[in-house]
Amino acid sequence: MERKGGGAAQIGGCGGRGPFSPTSSTFSAFNICLYTRLATSQFSQYTPQRTPHSRVLPLPQQLLLPAWTGGCGRSLLYEPLTEAVTISYPRKHPRRSVWVVGSCNGLICIAINEKDLFLWNPSVRKSKKLPDVDVPMGRGFCIVYGFGFDETTEDYKVVGIFCAFGNAGGCETMVKIYSLKTNSWRRIEDFKGGVPLDDSGMFAQGKLHWSASPGEGFSSGWDIVSLDLKREIYGTVEQPNYGEGDFTSVLGVLGECISVLCNYQKTRADVWVLKEYGVKESWTKVISIPYIYDPGKYMYSMPLCILPNGEVLLALGSSFVVYNLKDNSFKSPKITNVTDFLGAITYVESLVSPDADGE
Repeated sequence: MERKGGGAAQIGGCGGRGPFSPTSSTFSAFNICLYTRLATSQFSQYTPQRTPHSRVLPLPQQLLLPAWTGGCGRSLLYEPLTEAVTISYPRKHPRRSVWVVGSCNGLICIAINEKDLFLWNPSVRKSKKLPDVDVPMGRGFCIVYGFGFDETTEDYKVVGIFCAFGNAGGCETMVKIYSLKTNSWRRIEDFKGGVPLDDSGMFAQGKLHWSASPGEGFSSGWDIVSLDLKREIYGTVEQPNYGEGDFTSVLGVLGECISVLCNYQKTRADVWVLKEYGVKESWTKVISIPYIYDPGKYMYSMPLCILPNGEVLLALGSSFVVYNLKDNSFKSPKITNVTDFLGAITYVESLVSPDADGE
């Protein structure tokens, strides 16, 4: 979900500095953060499959982009035309909504019509339906999910935050966590941090992260609230001084780094990255991307990938944009078999089974 910021009362802009230079040491350090994940021993056991160079996988209103060891969406970056290949997913039906909660090690968590959750690996074409969550849901109710991996127990976990809004504007939450190893849900401590603003939690450093309003109104600003999947303890990630100006913000993850995109409508988008988790001073503005024409109601997405050569892949409305940091140029990749989409999600292909026993 996008949040508005600006001035000292909430979160400001980034001071109007020019486009970020890819030759600086900041960009080099960011590349290390972005690509280390694919080189760690954690991924060696998963044996990723080779991805065809001209393929993206369309879900209703969303696109899945298989990643490769140099980035993501290779065909969108290097080929004149990319074909979207239709795939089967759990309970596929044109009238059912599909919500991609998140992806981890090749597994994708999806919610069908918000309530039916599946762990799905499109590479091996296997899926697992999660048990129903025993939470009564009525009017004035909303659900927020998150999906991640607990390395200490080698267990995939889904977190559900169930929010009930009262007539007076207050919000009560109930939080449950699912373990793939036990194939069960259990209740944990209620959400600490006010009202969650994101549809899905962002997974990084063994924790799920949501932007949240600490008060009942959005005018009170916003925090980044974390949940440690091992200890099941909430925390807060300190944010940088974004500067002055009005913008909307989006919380995301680049590589293994928490990031925030500050979108100044019709002018530019700045991307901030927390290069060292837990160290406020390590927040760095790594990119500033200008708008070359009036985007109308659309704004840049969080970058889908940033390559060492300075190319950045983003979504803008129902199209993709490749921005070159070195020469400040743009190109618009073409994609077939897709008319409109609301977002794009990257994932790493693997042979991980959605079943706890690996069968």
